[in-house]
Amino acid sequence: MVHHPPGFLVAQIVVTELVRCGVRHFCVCPGSRSTSLALGAWLESTCELSVHHDERCAGFFALGKAMVTRRPVALITTSGTAVAELLPAVVEACQSQIPLILLTADRPAGLRGTGSNQTIMQPGIFGLYVKSKLDVPVFTSAELERTADDLKREVATLYAQGTDIRPGPVHCNIQFDKPFEPAGMTPYAAIEPEELERPRSRWGPEGDRWHQEDLEVAAQLLAPSDRGLIIVGPNRYPAAFATAVLKLARTLGFPILADPLSGLRHADPGHSFVIAGYEALLQADLLDDLACDLVLRFGSLPVSLRLIQYMETHLDPNGPHIYVNASRQIHDESGAVTHYLASAPMALCRQLADRLPERRLLTPWRQRWQELDQGVMAAMRNMDASPVWDGAYVTRLLEVLPSPCTLFAGNSLPIRILDLVGHAPWLTCRVYGNRGASGIDGLVSTALGIAHSTQASVCLLIGDLSLLHDIGGLAAIRRLAIHNVVVVVLNNQGGGIFERLPVSQLGPAFEELFIAPHETSFACLAEAFGLPYRMADSPVHLAELASRAFSTSCAHLIEVVTGRKEDLGQADQFIQLVKERCTRGNSEPRAD
Repeated sequence: MVHHPPGFLVAQIVVTELVRCGVRHFCVCPGSRSTSLALGAWLESTCELSVHHDERCAGFFALGKAMVTRRPVALITTSGTAVAELLPAVVEACQSQIPLILLTADRPAGLRGTGSNQTIMQPGIFGLYVKSKLDVPVFTSAELERTADDLKREVATLYAQGTDIRPGPVHCNIQFDKPFEPAGMTPYAAIEPEELERPRSRWGPEGDRWHQEDLEVAAQLLAPSDRGLIIVGPNRYPAAFATAVLKLARTLGFPILADPLSGLRHADPGHSFVIAGYEALLQADLLDDLACDLVLRFGSLPVSLRLIQYMETHLDPNGPHIYVNASRQIHDESGAVTHYLASAPMALCRQLADRLPERRLLTPWRQRWQELDQGVMAAMRNMDASPVWDGAYVTRLLEVLPSPCTLFAGNSLPIRILDLVGHAPWLTCRVYGNRGASGIDGLVSTALGIAHSTQASVCLLIGDLSLLHDIGGLAAIRRLAIHNVVVVVLNNQGGGIFERLPVSQLGPAFEELFIAPHETSFACLAEAFGLPYRMADSPVHLAELASRAFSTSCAHLIEVVTGRKEDLGQADQFIQLVKERCTRGNSEPRAD
């Protein structure tokens, strides 16, 4: 019988228990102290494994995989600052309610606070951003024999806590003493995994959880409303939610204001109920006379700050603001919510649609929203495809995305441009973004985690600074043979979003401190990572390049160069055209 070191046996117990619970992918960052964990994952033939040189990239890669597969992904790191590199991804996972399992190797507790090399205080390092944590001590062989079953139960409990009704990251910190390597490479089998009941993960397709009292409250509030709005922010509800909320909208006769990350902008091809142009309408000051008497809201807070302000200022003083979320987390930064319903959104929509009488007439309220939204789309069709406007490039890109496809929109400008011009009712792709904490770190790695988890094409729409922030993430394309991603970088030579803020009036200080031009060659960077590179010189050219890139079995990087001030001027011109189209009332009517 082979006698392995206790640390290797501990790693085997932890890894095999996580696999039994449901983990199917391990992201491994090379390191010495984590040797036993890495080998334990490598020995699991039922699991997929990816290796990452950068822990921060690995964290966001795991985030992307979990986002799409709807399974928790485990991360393995060595001790010291390698653990700290996971914090940005952990924060995003916490805010976005995505389960990650952090397996961090540590030095024995007796070395903490002694100045021992690569020893930091790892327990609690993620603070309130992990749902639960476990610090596993160093065991002797005799101690492990007595406590193996307890350790399995603790790991299973940790998994369950990370995947319950409000999922999120959990942290398992494991102390290892030398030797780390097993006595031979035969999987340890002396401690047989006990057939414990597998913890049930609630993170997955939404069930039919709803409460009778919630149904009663919602029905009483909704029935008398004739100027209500349904607002759907960023969400990761199942695809069937779109059908359920559209059915409810038809029953109530309410417009749906759909965030670009809501999954609803392409769910209503005729745009009879879904309003995608609200950001342009708000910028054009065309909604001042449209006060609502009720807001029914799902998902996180919208990307649009103007829409958040509209909900606060244009809801009747006594009008209810109803928020529905089964996780008991209320996304409400200004305290506007008056009624919180702790039911599953999809189930509640279905129940309400069946219970309430259908309003068959096209009311003046909904008709006005339709006319305005149609005006925005008419303005888009008549806007010149300027080679200096990001919006024109994004519009053309949306036209050529293949089906099926996933679009990952970067933070800062890309997601806001998509919010402004991303109507695309024909679009069949799913749109993702890291809007939990809305950082620009790890966007490349998150998109690559998504691409690694699907056979469909993935398009990453990203700003130049965001790409530079996570440039090391591109290494995963070659290492993991990711062929189905096209990276489109909108390069305005710095922080173009600051042009839209009051600080832009500060002159030289603004240019140096906020724009921070970089003059980096993305062509050279693409060559360094072995990526085919092209530069688009017009929106039409981008459409041609993207179409060709999507038709190949090779990852590509396409650069779009625009000017910050010119882009802002074109955006202002678009808003002026929206005003003209909507005030003239010459938009085409839509069939209901």
